[in-house]
Amino acid sequence: MTAHGRDFERPEWTQSWCWRRIECAESTRFENVEQGKQRQQTLWSRCAGIDRGLVAPVGPEDWLVLAPVFDELALEPWLIAAREMTGVRLAALPQGWLRRIAARQCPARVRARRRLSELVRAARRLQLTFACLCLSESEMRSEPEALPGLLELVEVLVVTRGADGAEVYVGGERLLVGVADVSPIDVTGAGDAFAGALMGALAQAAELDWALRLASAAAGLTTERVGAHALDAERVEALAEGVTIERGRPATRDRRLEP
Repeated sequence: MTAHGRDFERPEWTQSWCWRRIECAESTRFENVEQGKQRQQTLWSRCAGIDRGLVAPVGPEDWLVLAPVFDELALEPWLIAAREMTGVRLAALPQGWLRRIAARQCPARVRARRRLSELVRAARRLQLTFACLCLSESEMRSEPEALPGLLELVEVLVVTRGADGAEVYVGGERLLVGVADVSPIDVTGAGDAFAGALMGALAQAAELDWALRLASAAAGLTTERVGAHALDAERVEALAEGVTIERGRPATRDRRLEP
């Protein structure tokens, strides 16, 4: 469940997903300006909230991925909806719950807000766990004290690090996932591509290591052109073969996450 622009291209390698397009008068639009490892975002417009009644029926072992761009998925109502879906595998990209704007009207500068702990508290209160949750390094660094709580609630916790790959916390172990061999032009959306490919592969019962390699390859290929675009499945799989995964690190707090 997310918002997307009118020029959205459906990725052919996610055929198992349920696609339901709902027209909205206005989409959520961002402008990103990269300054080293810092990103300055301006919100130009926002789409309306997405009601939980719009979700397609799901069954046991189906995946429900909550990926708010900017609060169009209200946190607690959607977690309650997930709890009521028996056997559903819940996953999330919580970045849209971690943003606020400096003004009530658009355009407005986007600023981070600390709500990882709110997500942890809400999930505990509703007795929910996540099959997978993906964060960026900057989002995790904004509230590193939330990491222990997340590790209790999330089976596969991913922290993407841009050109440094990704860290994955799973089963008491910390994995280091390398980057794909590409020549990046525009890194916007790479983290989303990583998360989408990872969750798509896991939903199709792929082994975790292969799913992570596919995710890294998809993220890398996304950066080779300006803007978001569909990816060729064969090229993703070929590039994934060369992605490295380093294992054997304990899932303890990483000093690099300290603010």
